[in-house]
Amino acid sequence: MRRDSLKEIAVLKELQDPSPQLNIVQLYDDFDYHNHLCMVLEPLDYDLEKAIYGERKGIEGKALGLETTKKFSRHIFRALRHMKKLAIIHGDLKPANILVDAKAQVLKLCDYGQATKFSPAKPHLDVHLGSMWYRPPEIILSSVVNHGIDVWQAAVVLFECCTGKVMFPGKNNNDMLYLYQRCKGRFPSKIIKKSGEMLAKLKLPAYFDTEQKFLQMVNDPSVPGKHLVKPWLVGDKPEVSLKSMLITPSL
Repeated sequence: MRRDSLKEIAVLKELQDPSPQLNIVQLYDDFDYHNHLCMVLEPLDYDLEKAIYGERKGIEGKALGLETTKKFSRHIFRALRHMKKLAIIHGDLKPANILVDAKAQVLKLCDYGQATKFSPAKPHLDVHLGSMWYRPPEIILSSVVNHGIDVWQAAVVLFECCTGKVMFPGKNNNDMLYLYQRCKGRFPSKIIKKSGEMLAKLKLPAYFDTEQKFLQMVNDPSVPGKHLVKPWLVGDKPEVSLKSMLITPSL
């Protein structure tokens, strides 16, 4: 925990900028207190998760409205642009890590405990990086990553702002890939192949067989708590359109 805090302090110090349009929470000070590392951050009223779901987190809350979503999107992408200039990937964008003021006029990114410096020499990240509902497919598949993973997470968060519902409420990484493919269609063959090779190096099970069928994990109806593998040759075209998800956001 202390190591994550030290990393977060270092990242925040690098990201500091006097511009009021930065949209990244400002670090005022840091100090040790009884062997606890403390950070003094600029005050904001609550996080985006509370704005959408109130006091109780679930997969359904209240939509913030199109105008608020558009405004928040500008704020998020301004922050991501600044981070990209400094080669910093947040890696864990989600409503709980985004702060807003009481009037919903200012949005700022926070919680850089899982942030990392982007390096083409180390293009792979931990397959469990970030929170599951916001985890990009590149992370799960152990594919080459870049700043695009923050863009994916930002898009999923903005969907949540617009609809009041979690876009991909998967139960595990396998289920997340299933939901992604229903919405986006089949992953490119090259990515599937490279994923299998990388996951094998990490001694982790592959998500696709040799025929590139997705190995979907489903509940065994005859044995509670047991799972079966259901090979699925994913089609090129999505089964669920993004438009229909925005109107009735449920997979």
